[in-house]
Amino acid sequence: DTLYAYVADKANHLIRRLGPVGTGATKPGVVTNLAPGVVKPAGVIVGKSGTTAFAVGKHALYEIDISEKSNKLLAGQENSAGFVDGSGTAAMFNNPLGIAIYPDGHHVLIADTDNCAIRRFTLSNYQVETFVGNPASGSLACGTTDGSSTASARFDKPSAIAISSNQLFAIVIEGNGNSIRKIDLSTKSVITLKSSPKYSFVKGGVAIGSQGNFVYFTDSKQHRV
Repeated sequence: DTLYAYVADKANHLIRRLGPVGTGATKPGVVTNLAPGVVKPAGVIVGKSGTTAFAVGKHALYEIDISEKSNKLLAGQENSAGFVDGSGTAAMFNNPLGIAIYPDGHHVLIADTDNCAIRRFTLSNYQVETFVGNPASGSLACGTTDGSSTASARFDKPSAIAISSNQLFAIVIEGNGNSIRKIDLSTKSVITLKSSPKYSFVKGGVAIGSQGNFVYFTDSKQHRV
């Protein structure tokens, strides 16, 4: 969906849509409130079909029906933090801030910020698993550590995530680690692309260019992209 921009309005507990955005000097259009009741939404992504969107809120994952302007709780527990793998509301998150969807539309990756982990949600069965960042749900081990598997790699407050269009890798930015990390989606190996105390990603965003050659990120400390 390239005609609209979708925004997680955390303070108002809303997912909002801006558009059609047009090009050049075209007026940006109107703002539509899509999903009231999403508790403190922090990130939103449109699904493959363009008819649904997915959002992370306070400890939970939601699905949004764009035409109906309604939402459904998919996983996690509103207002209850934890670190548990499982199906649907049996799973638990802790302040997830970032979300990305696989281009094939089968899985969602979540930057589970205060659990220092990347979690994966499967749309076909609502299953939540720890994809990379901690050895097992229920534990907590933060840090900027490269590794070749879920058990060895670490993240330090991951705050945003994006998936490449060829579905080969994901890019994660860390709120505490001030680092840009790359995950190989087939092997789950993690490497650090860039790390500097000059950066600040506490309230950051990240995107990958269509060819997979460039990464764009917001640097709140330097007030620039």
